[in-house]
Amino acid sequence: MKKIKNIFAYSLMVTMVLMLAYLPVKAAAGIQAPTREFYVNDFAGLLSNETKQYMIAQSKLLNDKSKAQVVVSTIQTLDGNSIEDYANEMFREYGIGDKSKNSGVLILLALQEREVRIEVGYGLEGAINDAKAGRIIRNLGTPALKEDNWDLGMKTMFTGVLKEVYAEYNLEEPSNLDDANIQEGFADEDYGESSNGGSFISIGLILFFIVIFLRGGGRGGRGGGFFGGPFGGGSFGGGSFGGGSFGGGGSFGGGGSSGGGGASGRF
Repeated sequence: MKKIKNIFAYSLMVTMVLMLAYLPVKAAAGIQAPTREFYVNDFAGLLSNETKQYMIAQSKLLNDKSKAQVVVSTIQTLDGNSIEDYANEMFREYGIGDKSKNSGVLILLALQEREVRIEVGYGLEGAINDAKAGRIIRNLGTPALKEDNWDLGMKTMFTGVLKEVYAEYNLEEPSNLDDANIQEGFADEDYGESSNGGSFISIGLILFFIVIFLRGGGRGGRGGGFFGGPFGGGSFGGGSFGGGSFGGGGSFGGGGSSGGGGASGRF
């Protein structure tokens, strides 16, 4: 019986390894390297030069003041990926935000699917929680994006995110921050938006139950048991894309990462 139990556990673990390996590869396949400007990657060609220059200047200023980074990207299509997985992988590939603080935010728009996501780094999840990210999308971005007013929708969401980051670090906002279209004071009530947290949350739960399963009935066995075997030593640490190909060592990305926090919306 114990042998059958171990075989079953090994099979589950192998399945999880394959899932972890497959999902990032699929998402990463269509991810382009960041532009030279880094802070704005308008691959779908939706934004005016004026809007891009505004975003780049404001992002550089924020980075200089706090090491936080807000990056805006537009793409033509997700190529069959969920926007949650795509945004999370792009975030990690680019290494958005300071590595020690994980203080990055990615605003991603997928034109063909008409979806937008705000992906938030670990260090800013308190300032921009899932519900607040959802309200920024719904209240500041969606109205303009529904009318294909890309400049207004993306710029207003971007500015809304910047204001939250400045507030988090108790920094004075720059005088040229264009917040004319921002409705002040997002309420704290929950509007029901939730992060899709990525498939990684579901996978983590399954792994948790595997651990419980293995430990159950294992009393009297040797400490460490099954995990001292081929999966011991933290083979998942960092993942095959950990640190990102473009972040960390790049000229702009600080090496930050995200665990799937944020929110998504359609327009």
